[in-house]
Amino acid sequence: GLERDPRNAVAHRWYANYLLAIGQAEKALREDETAEGLDPVSPYMITGTTRTLHYLGLDDESIARAKRALLLDPTFGVAHQALGRSYVQKGMYKEAIQEFLAGQQETDNDNLSLAWLAYAYARAGRPAEARDLRNRLNSRGAKRTAAMVDIALGDKDSAFAELESAIRDQGAVLMLKSDPIYSTLRSDPRYAQLTTL
Repeated sequence: GLERDPRNAVAHRWYANYLLAIGQAEKALREDETAEGLDPVSPYMITGTTRTLHYLGLDDESIARAKRALLLDPTFGVAHQALGRSYVQKGMYKEAIQEFLAGQQETDNDNLSLAWLAYAYARAGRPAEARDLRNRLNSRGAKRTAAMVDIALGDKDSAFAELESAIRDQGAVLMLKSDPIYSTLRSDPRYAQLTTL
């Protein structure tokens, strides 16, 4: 697609997504910034860049970009989610929970939104609320996102079981190599096994 139209912002955005999935976050950031440069008033393009910045550990920059996306569209749930992710990474759990709640209506309480809210509750010392949301995810068969909550609750055994099941059912877990949410699992020998399933 980029060979046919190198000025297609959406193609650059999706190529960045692919690069993130295979663990090439720095290259992904270049693609995201190209996409954003081609469509600088698109909350979607800006929010794409926030995720890559977050994966690179550049959460202050990610927060600034997410806030810019929300200035353009205060109802853009994915931007609220992006802002919340970076707040979680910085230990700003109260702010993260506010952002995840603000974005839930716009994302129709999708599995990822619920998982991030549960993750923030767990990290904020509110395990009962995290487990309640995790049970909702479990009832939906949302194994990958349930694993996110298990990680926050410190239940690595359950997280690995859910991720293995998700990989066997879906063929892959996107961003396993690059998402910082999985960083606490990477030193465990079971992580290497996951990447070969």
